[in-house]
Amino acid sequence: MSKYIADHIKKIIKTDDSGRFLFERPRWNKDSAFTLDERDLFDLHGLMPEKVENLKVQVERAYDQYQNVQGNISKNIFLNALHDRNETLFYNLVVEHLEEMLPIIYTPTIGDAVKSFSRQYRRNRGIYLNYSQMKDIPSIIQQHITPDIKMVIITDGEGVLGIGDWGVGGMDIAIGKLMVYIANSNINPSHVMPICLDVGTCNEDLISDPHYIGSKEQRVREDHYFEFIDSIIATLTEINPSLYIHFEDFGRMNARRVLDRYQKDHCTFNDDIEGTGLIALATIMSATAKTKKSFTDHQFVILGPGSAGLGIADTLKNALMKFGLSEQEATHRIWMVGKFGLLTQDHNIRYPDQRVYARKEKDLCEGEALTLLETIKHVKPTVLIGCSGAFGSFNEDIIKTMYSYEKHPIIMPLSNPISCCEVTPLDALTWTEGNGLIATGSPFDDVILNDKVYNIAQCNNAYIFPGLGQGIIMSNAKKLTLKMLLAASESLSHAWNTIKDKEGKNEYLLPPLNKGYQKISFEISRAVALQAIEDGVTDLSAESIDQAFKEISWDYQYYQFSKLESDQ
Repeated sequence: MSKYIADHIKKIIKTDDSGRFLFERPRWNKDSAFTLDERDLFDLHGLMPEKVENLKVQVERAYDQYQNVQGNISKNIFLNALHDRNETLFYNLVVEHLEEMLPIIYTPTIGDAVKSFSRQYRRNRGIYLNYSQMKDIPSIIQQHITPDIKMVIITDGEGVLGIGDWGVGGMDIAIGKLMVYIANSNINPSHVMPICLDVGTCNEDLISDPHYIGSKEQRVREDHYFEFIDSIIATLTEINPSLYIHFEDFGRMNARRVLDRYQKDHCTFNDDIEGTGLIALATIMSATAKTKKSFTDHQFVILGPGSAGLGIADTLKNALMKFGLSEQEATHRIWMVGKFGLLTQDHNIRYPDQRVYARKEKDLCEGEALTLLETIKHVKPTVLIGCSGAFGSFNEDIIKTMYSYEKHPIIMPLSNPISCCEVTPLDALTWTEGNGLIATGSPFDDVILNDKVYNIAQCNNAYIFPGLGQGIIMSNAKKLTLKMLLAASESLSHAWNTIKDKEGKNEYLLPPLNKGYQKISFEISRAVALQAIEDGVTDLSAESIDQAFKEISWDYQYYQFSKLESDQ
């Protein structure tokens, strides 16, 4: 059995491996960048061409290869194959071309990758925990998770993006999410692990697909389901009591219940619920600064009372309370509209957590529920948010009605992919005569209207969760508090709004996700860590933040190898 000692701070690995074994570890592999001394020491001569190359040359070659690949899903497969072979080269390539490649390794292309997961399966990443092996789950976890793992992303693949139940294909989401964590911050990949819970599937296409590699049993539900997850969480947190647990793409039935079940005792986060709310809040704060309004002056209408819509509503309510409103006043600023109209005590309630935002006014509860247009006429909102998945639901009448009440309406069609977008940026800007402040869920090109260029902010969770996770990991926080979440949003908005162009302006609502974004992620992580200290959920001191950051970070460079002595 191979042995090794890794010093992640000094970037040194001592190992007794040699030859092809070093190529088979993606985190260690250097391909043509192994030095002559390393080739001598580890019997690597003959396994590669003679020339010793550096990362810069390797990245240039990889980018040339990438550009010759046709189609987004093929590009996704190319990048994942590189990730499977040489992790350091992969991250250098992605960070160098982050704005171009983020939509390829994550949304929107990841949706197609999930659908073809079983047919494209190449190499294992992460851990698969199957319900049929429930009695063995603790020992399986203990074999593969060590205290060095500081964060896990867990999915059961039931609520993948907007495409539903894709079973073990959800692992691609967890892997892609970790890629974004690492590329947009400095988290060392040695500290993270993706985990897929295989509890069956209700997707008949998967059940009938002979290539599907997950369980074809119907999904486990209720008591059996939670008994399974209880065992997993208990084992994970026994190994590392301060483990940061990121829940991802659970179904509507379970997402909120899973988060509520564990967040009181463990450091947990659900990006679909909380992350969407945080980036929406940061975007609205940036837009608010440009309109010179007070945040507490806003009236919010949200179309789509699902997990994302309710997560945004909860975040907005908590922010309004932080800025001085009572819980009742804050709740009253938020209006939720579903497929069949405004949520009221007597109309359109499907899930218990929607009832918080159901209107209680007698004149609204009698008769038919208000439509979205009628709600806008009644509320006169300053912010309109779409999480409905209903393409074109923010039509011309709706946008122009809102614009008649508000000079600079904040319009956020957040449903993705583009085929689900509530309104296109061009239409929204045209109908508001260029005065709308637009943020979308899917990526859109700049809009040119009346010879003016409008940047369209993509309200992407990738702005928030890397810095948030980095702050949690480096503080070793025992819990994730509400104030820590809000600190992440405020930090992003503040950090970006202080940046000006050469003319002293900043017309963008969100920064570009490019090579320099790690600096903004660090500001977010610092704010989160400081809030954790203030909230008393960490033993870290403010003076130790820089050292803690160094200990969990990675500089995207190759490790240096030396021989592990036999007596070590």
